Amino acid sequence: EYPARGGQLAIRMGNLKAVKIEVVDNPHEYWEIYDLQKDPTESENIASSHMDMMALFDRIVRKEHVSAHLREWEFVGRNFYTGPGEGE
Repeated sequence: EYPARGGQLAIRMGNLKAVKIEVVDNPHEYWEIYDLQKDPTESENIASSHMDMMALFDRIVRKEHVSAHLREWEFVGRNFYTGPGEGE
């Protein structure tokens, strides 16, 4: 988690990197996913080929989230999820 650019999230799983930016204004936006082995510059978003992983990334964020020590840095809340049917 990183508070700049409207709140950013990133998760690394093997060669894949999932990224979400502007989380404050768009908490329900889908993740961008990049294969760092094939695309080290993160120029080709392959999320459409990995839609099944969206809910997994959201669960990881909810599980691993630690509250920020500054209120203005806190942007991951209980209502954070990818989209309809994906949240808990």
